[in-house]
Amino acid sequence: MAVHEGVTDADALLDEIRRRKAEEFARRPQDLIELCTDWRNYKRIRTHRDQVASNIEVKLQPRKGDKESAPLSYARAVDGAARLALATSPARRDICLAGRG
Repeated sequence: MAVHEGVTDADALLDEIRRRKAEEFARRPQDLIELCTDWRNYKRIRTHRDQVASNIEVKLQPRKGDKESAPLSYARAVDGAARLALATSPARRDICLAGRG
C-alpha cells in the first residue's frame, strides 16, 4: 500500500514505523495513507501533532479543478474549522456523558 501511495522507500518507512513502535498509527488504511503522505514530504515520522496539523492544512485547501461556489481564503477556512471544533466540543462531551447513564 505504501508503494501505491507513492512511497519510493517503503522498506525504510516500515523500518521506521517498527523502530518508533508506531504500528498503532498505521493500522487503519486512512491512517497509513496520511502517514505515507507525511513520509513522502518529510522522509521521517514526525510528531502526531505535526502530522495532524499538516492533514488539516491539506483538507482545508480548495480542491484542484473544482469550481468553488464561493471563494474562501485559507485563513477563513482555518477560523471556521476552529470555531466549529469549539462549538461541537461541549456537545461531544454531553453525548459521551449521556451514554454512561
